[in-house]
Amino acid sequence: MIAKRPTLALAALVAALVLVHGLLLAWLAGGLFQRRFRQDAVGFAALSARPVVDAYQRYHGSGYYKFQELVRGVMRANPELLRLSLLDVGGAVLFDSGELDRPGQRLPAPPVAPPVLAAARGLTVWARTSRDPALGPVLEIVVPHVDEWGRHRYSLRCQVRCRYWNEDQALYWPRAWLAGLACAALGIAAALALAARPGDPTGHSTRA
Repeated sequence: MIAKRPTLALAALVAALVLVHGLLLAWLAGGLFQRRFRQDAVGFAALSARPVVDAYQRYHGSGYYKFQELVRGVMRANPELLRLSLLDVGGAVLFDSGELDRPGQRLPAPPVAPPVLAAARGLTVWARTSRDPALGPVLEIVVPHVDEWGRHRYSLRCQVRCRYWNEDQALYWPRAWLAGLACAALGIAAALALAARPGDPTGHSTRA
């Protein structure tokens, strides 16, 4: 009975270490998922700014349906893109993707919040995460467009649903915990094997 106590203590220690390991992974890896998603979404928005501005300048006034087709193509490239707007540096909404759901109708765009307006006037990419009651976390991005002459007249605004961020975490955690449980089982098995060896709890042989 005495010999079993160190074994049980060692098994409890292994289980506690696995629990601590899982909690540390949750704390450290959560930020990595968010950062990777943010980088991907911002990169997509940055690459989309020029095609959208070019389409607006060429087709918005004279070939509106062609413009809509090009914008739909951009939005299909990222299924998590909820809304896309083109702003001028004065804060006016020149186009909003909400119009795509009702062809032929020009809908009033939602008002532009002061932080978004300030970002539309600036020359650096801006992003923030907010929470929608129905959709969960939504990443809002503003990308300034500077043409070949160095003029900044437009900024692209994208709102991206953070579903993939949550899905990646949902796939990761069960695998991480399974790996931790497998390590715990191996550790406990090793502790039991050591306890079954002849000798006292301190490891000294009991033979004369």
